[in-house]
Amino acid sequence: MHLDLKDPDQSMVNLGVVSVGQEISKIVPIVNRSLKTIKFHVIPRDPKSFSSSAVSMVPEQNQEIILKPKESVPVEIRFRPKTRLPPFEHDVMIKIEGIDEPRKLLGVHGVAHGIELKLMDEVAAFGNVVQNSRLTKYIQMSNFGDVKANFSWNKSEFTKNFTISPASGYINPNSNLDLEVTFHPRDLDNDKNQTCETKVTCEVKGGEAMTLKLMGKPVSQDTSSAQELNFNTVVRKATT
Repeated sequence: MHLDLKDPDQSMVNLGVVSVGQEISKIVPIVNRSLKTIKFHVIPRDPKSFSSSAVSMVPEQNQEIILKPKESVPVEIRFRPKTRLPPFEHDVMIKIEGIDEPRKLLGVHGVAHGIELKLMDEVAAFGNVVQNSRLTKYIQMSNFGDVKANFSWNKSEFTKNFTISPASGYINPNSNLDLEVTFHPRDLDNDKNQTCETKVTCEVKGGEAMTLKLMGKPVSQDTSSAQELNFNTVVRKATT
């Protein structure tokens, strides 16, 4: 019995570095160099771990393959990660009918890189702020992923009473960015002296969108603390 890879150099299939959401496949032909027909299955050594790494095969492990002498069959290894994955390596076995113990056919290894952008705070609460003045707070955005992450805030959701700076940009992997979030209440018409509350969406290219809740209450200036200051000065002479 002589059933093996058509190309011995494919005993280790390198799927490479794949970004989340992309797909790559490799074709590995198996050839029957025996003088008789062989029935067999191609199976992962650890099916659960194999599947959790977003790797699949065609034909599937429950599908019986029949090869006559000198015939070959292509086995396709597919990798389509939906999340970031650390480097992995799995063994693919061949189970021949009539033989109890499967034997190793090839190894598969790869890694999935992705974007993991997070806000360190999900709420920016400003409390009471006098109308026509402003208060700024800082929110940290961190990129825990493997690649540069581009982001963009939806300005239409917050520009009336709030400002986020920068409103768009990028963060390198394993880096942080401090966002300036400013509450600047103006004349709020019917909503005067009512709490301003809004959820703002941040779109992340190639990743999941984030939301930040903004809260603040505009209040009127306390006139009891106001003082009138009078200045008298001779022309072209200063009084400080």
